[in-house]
Amino acid sequence: MHAGVPQAFTPPVTWGEDFQNFLTPYSHAWVAAVISLCCWLVIHAIASKLFCSKYDVAYGQTAKKSDEKKGKKVKTDEYYRSHANWEMSIKTTALLHAIISSTGATFAILTADQWALSVENLYNPDPLQRFILGISCGYFLYDLIIAIVGQDIPFLIHGSMSSLIYLQAYGQNFCLQLGCFFLMYEFSTIFLNIRALMIATGNGSHPQFPIVEKLFFGSFMFFRMVIGLVYSALIALPTLTKLAYSGTAHSAIAASMLVVANCAINGLNVMWSSAMVAILKGRGKRDVKDDKKVEKKAD
Repeated sequence: MHAGVPQAFTPPVTWGEDFQNFLTPYSHAWVAAVISLCCWLVIHAIASKLFCSKYDVAYGQTAKKSDEKKGKKVKTDEYYRSHANWEMSIKTTALLHAIISSTGATFAILTADQWALSVENLYNPDPLQRFILGISCGYFLYDLIIAIVGQDIPFLIHGSMSSLIYLQAYGQNFCLQLGCFFLMYEFSTIFLNIRALMIATGNGSHPQFPIVEKLFFGSFMFFRMVIGLVYSALIALPTLTKLAYSGTAHSAIAASMLVVANCAINGLNVMWSSAMVAILKGRGKRDVKDDKKVEKKAD
């Protein structure tokens, strides 16, 4: 078969064969992943030139004033402008991926021949689901590069896990439906990046800004904390665990990796949701204090 096309497999007998079967899908996926990565890098560059360059000076000055207030060492205006452009380009690229992947994955799942997830259909070769995962393979590699440059540990874990999983899935027609299901998490990322770009473009006080924040919080909690955790606990993890011990997987290592990655990504979501709740509680306390101040002035 041609490179990039998953081949039929024989369940491994030894750990050496299992490890070889674990590595083989990456040789099938790397060409498509590199092409996808290049496309996302081009999108990043286009966003930098055509959109972000209109706002990076003002956004950079906002960051500069913030450093001055905090007593931090103030850098040059060019540093703040280029850093602002970099951050906005990342958010714009992430927004586009979130829109494409979440809507595409939802459509791919709804139009699939098989809905129920079971050990028997984990290797179902759905062309549309594989295409959506191919798009995201490149994006997660892009995201991993950004995390390395920014030395962001949580996103470094997220980018590494996502890259390994989606390249494995794409290269072996493995868990395509499951991969698409978790791409629906990206619905919350749409509102996260809209919020960030509204702040960057000076629209943080826009009447629609609180609505965007509520949509982000609501979609995060619904897709990641309610649907994601329940689906993982009741369906995904038991199915993957059963596959890992069944002896019918192309690689028990790959199946086990998905179990670990699922737990890790859900753990990150719990951590992020806890941080969001803490922020909301802090805002609530500040609002109460402000209300009391207003009441005292009114008296």
